[in-house]
Amino acid sequence: MSKAILALLAIFSLAATSAELSPREQAVALAAAGTVVQGGARLERVADGLQRPWSLAFTPDGDILVTEKYRGLRIVRDGRLLADPVAGGPPGVFAEADSGLLDIALAPDFARSNELFLSFAEGDAKSNRTAIWRARYQDGRLVDGRVVFRAAPDKGSIVVRGVRKIGRIPGSLLRRLRARLAR
Repeated sequence: MSKAILALLAIFSLAATSAELSPREQAVALAAAGTVVQGGARLERVADGLQRPWSLAFTPDGDILVTEKYRGLRIVRDGRLLADPVAGGPPGVFAEADSGLLDIALAPDFARSNELFLSFAEGDAKSNRTAIWRARYQDGRLVDGRVVFRAAPDKGSIVVRGVRKIGRIPGSLLRRLRARLAR
């Protein structure tokens, strides 16, 4: 399973055909893909049309939820990217340079609760922070969403966010940040 996820991450990082990747994004994508051992993993394109995909989550019904840094949460269903982003995402996403909509994590009880978490850059170039949004995925849209975490202090510049993993353990929200604070 982990080899399949690694392969999907590599594909989403390297095969976003609708947008040109900057040299930095190409280097990050290649580093994230790691070494593929001959016969150890198979890379396969699962969808076309994504622009700057960042993170993905697999739903129990087979959909793949994909965050695009600048366009929102997208759905890949039966190997096809649905035309429109999911409605109801977090307001105030600062989508510039390395900022935007970042990670996604499904709650451990997602099959029952439909609850998910999104991390994103919030604010503007003069005052921004990393935040986590919790919402329910219902009827193809996000409902009852609210910010459950905001990093402090605010940053006064465009900074690489470095957010790579969010998750939930019963009773608490865990988060790993690797961001440099602007001084």
